[in-house]
Amino acid sequence: MYEEIIKRLKQVLKIENQQDLANILKITKQAVSKQKKKNAFPDSWSMEIGEKYQLCPYWIKTGKGERRRGSGTEDPYAVKLAEWMELKSREDDRARSHIEITIEEALPEFKKWSKEKTNIKGGK
Repeated sequence: MYEEIIKRLKQVLKIENQQDLANILKITKQAVSKQKKKNAFPDSWSMEIGEKYQLCPYWIKTGKGERRRGSGTEDPYAVKLAEWMELKSREDDRARSHIEITIEEALPEFKKWSKEKTNIKGGK
């Protein structure tokens, strides 16, 4: 997990080494090294980097979704929903899937549209 996140951050922030990450987070290189050994990247780091560089913490952690905050939509409701989903996902890994399923059950026409869009992108 740690290495995948670092690869993403290297692309966007031009991080060269652990010291660069430590400087961004204003922590010691040893603290970064400790997390690397655990193969862990704390949520607080994702949040801080996201805030500082306008990156989505969910993208930092997973590589999925929009890289930059607000890059996908400027609709205030959609932005709030995405932020809430991100928060819930940090509390419980299954929360995002649960929310998506709940939305699809409540809005069957959205589910149909989403499936059709996926099939078109996938060339099916």
